[in-house]
Amino acid sequence: MSPPNKKTTQRNKSLIDGLECILELCAMERPVGSREMGRELGIEHTRVNRFLSTLESIGLAIQTSDRKYIPGPGLHVLSAMSMRGSHLLDGALPIVRKLGAETGLRVALGVRWRTNVCYLYHGHTEEQIAPGIASHNLYPVEQSSIGVMLLTELTSEQIQELYAAPGAGVMTAPDMDELLRHVESARQLGYAISSNLRSIAVLVGQRPIAGLALARDVDEGQALTPAEVKQCLPSLQRAAETITRTLARRV
Repeated sequence: MSPPNKKTTQRNKSLIDGLECILELCAMERPVGSREMGRELGIEHTRVNRFLSTLESIGLAIQTSDRKYIPGPGLHVLSAMSMRGSHLLDGALPIVRKLGAETGLRVALGVRWRTNVCYLYHGHTEEQIAPGIASHNLYPVEQSSIGVMLLTELTSEQIQELYAAPGAGVMTAPDMDELLRHVESARQLGYAISSNLRSIAVLVGQRPIAGLALARDVDEGQALTPAEVKQCLPSLQRAAETITRTLARRV
């Protein structure tokens, strides 16, 4: 996703709004009406309704009996094709499994969308790999080590603009100051630690497109110690570098 301040020419507002509707339709994880979606996106609901009706006509959405919408078969095809086309998940999975076995920690691979992190994989080496694929809801970027690390690609002004956009998470001035300090610290260190101190993340990709993290299970109820961070960081960095090289060979 391009930085929000990046100068572009000839932006197509209708295309942007239509794509926002598609992404919101998938993100809601339940039937959604045009009025609710319009409020979330800051788009007039009659305009949203036209977009949703158009998406239904081409199989990207399905209208329920109560006149709300859910993703249609076309979006499932789009999802599968995008996963295959990017090579990110299939290129990372063997490395992710090896990293989990080496460290004994949970491994996460995620990308940023707006002020959220979408986890492509979030699992433990002791579990089957399939349940860890796309198994988590969107997660607030400021609470995620992956999210904070991906924010290091933006300026402070761009981060503030992200949270000023319709549908963004609520962020008070003190919280924003703390987030900006957290992001700057991660930028200087080359890795980020989550606000609950249970995970550590680094960037993936020559032009970073994702984040890779190691995390302690929530039910273990304790933070990663400084010694554990120091011990697992080299393995995490090597894994991220290997995924980056793997992606570079496939493009």
